[in-house]
Amino acid sequence: MKKRLFTKLLITGALITVLNAGATLVSQASGHMVFGQTQTYSSLDPSNEYDGWMIERAGVGETLTKLDSSMNTVGWLVEDDYSVSEDGLTWTFTIKEEVCFSNGTKLTAELAMASIQYDFDNSARAADFFSLDSMTADGQTLTITTAEPAPTLPGMLADPFFVIFDTTVDLTNLADEGPICTGPYVIESNDQISMTLNVVKNENYWDGEPQLDSIEFLQFQDPSVMNLSFQAGELDACYGLSTSDAAAYMEDDNYILEQCNGLRTDWGLMNQNGLLADKSLRIALLECLDMETICEVQLNGMFQAGNTPFASEALGVNDLENPYSYDIEDAAAVLAEAGYADTDGDGIIETADGTSVVLEIYSYTTRAELPIICEALQYAASTLGIKININYVQDLWAGTIQDGSYDICIFNSSGFHSGDAAVFLQQFFKSDAVYNAYGYANEEVDALITSLENVFDTEERVEIEREISQILMDDACCAFYSYPTIYIAAKNTVSGLECTPADYYWITADVAMTE
Repeated sequence: MKKRLFTKLLITGALITVLNAGATLVSQASGHMVFGQTQTYSSLDPSNEYDGWMIERAGVGETLTKLDSSMNTVGWLVEDDYSVSEDGLTWTFTIKEEVCFSNGTKLTAELAMASIQYDFDNSARAADFFSLDSMTADGQTLTITTAEPAPTLPGMLADPFFVIFDTTVDLTNLADEGPICTGPYVIESNDQISMTLNVVKNENYWDGEPQLDSIEFLQFQDPSVMNLSFQAGELDACYGLSTSDAAAYMEDDNYILEQCNGLRTDWGLMNQNGLLADKSLRIALLECLDMETICEVQLNGMFQAGNTPFASEALGVNDLENPYSYDIEDAAAVLAEAGYADTDGDGIIETADGTSVVLEIYSYTTRAELPIICEALQYAASTLGIKININYVQDLWAGTIQDGSYDICIFNSSGFHSGDAAVFLQQFFKSDAVYNAYGYANEEVDALITSLENVFDTEERVEIEREISQILMDDACCAFYSYPTIYIAAKNTVSGLECTPADYYWITADVAMTE
């Protein structure tokens, strides 16, 4: 067996698929790959929510900069000599001369500027990265000026949200047909019903010869169904296997299993606009769940129990103090002291005013560990007299997270995907954050997050982000359950699949297959 145990970090994002009944998916030749995955995307417009992830992972889109294996920012479509002015407001980049779009059009600073401007014109998310003041283009020189200092702007431009595409072509059907980009592959077709994306070789690729003629990406709603398809030979590679399924390929010479510690976190927002406004109740929910045992037993020892917003590798947060670790007896005592009791004998505790503590969890099934966490929490909470109903939905991001229609929202995300934690903190934990529909507000956290806008020193940024992490834990504002180990499994005929901490770069020109 050829087993590759990476100590690198791998993130995931999440694409959902529904297989057509009876479909035959077996790849027929070494020039064609069939790739299975579990994730969601609602369009092929890079500026729409997190849909840029699909564009980049499929080998279609590229960004001005990229993140290397140590999460350092380096040039990709630009040279490495980018710089910032003394006042920290103006960044200068040089577009590489050889870069062109798949339609043969040379990438100039003006076209790169137009692509970035499209993102700001069409998505409120853009402002979460940096406050754009102006841009100018002169040949291959692109200048970006921000209204406020943006110390990590080069890393932010590595986010798939900023995939560079040709805006001079007709964009009427961008969401369905996808953009014209600079990557080694070109979108041929996209079926939003079956969630199947087909890409073909970019004959005009600027950075080497793509080794495959075509790739078919299939999205699975159920990881176990994807595993059965992989076992049957219908897939050449797959991403998003459950830990139990992945383990079966570790000792099999017919497969390659890339195993990576993730930067992602399984976590839950606790909505403080309802019953969970009471910190005592939030503390009880944190203390009743034995994640150490769940990670070791139900998750096969392939997950690490969490306590902070970030996997330990991100900010070195293992030494932070978790004030509400597993302690079921203390959880019961906290509830009793706060006045919760089951006064009518129905097994459900009530608040002081007689309201039964019944909570609604919202989550999804495309990450195999999430239902395990939801059901474990449901059972653990029931031992305290807290009733939890579980609701699984298909698209948490477009609805539930943003409208706050939950008591607990359990999902998986990366807090470090731009090489820094600031964007993630800004999006979820500031009192006016785009994803803060759960009502968390702490003036000290707001001030610390804002202070990061003027801190260019990396070590100082890390210390501030660690301080914020500790406050979030002390406030019991969210539940940080676990850090996944991620797997990409492939037939041993596959080579060149990219495995990096950033998790954007699955498909490169080097991915190949043999007969």
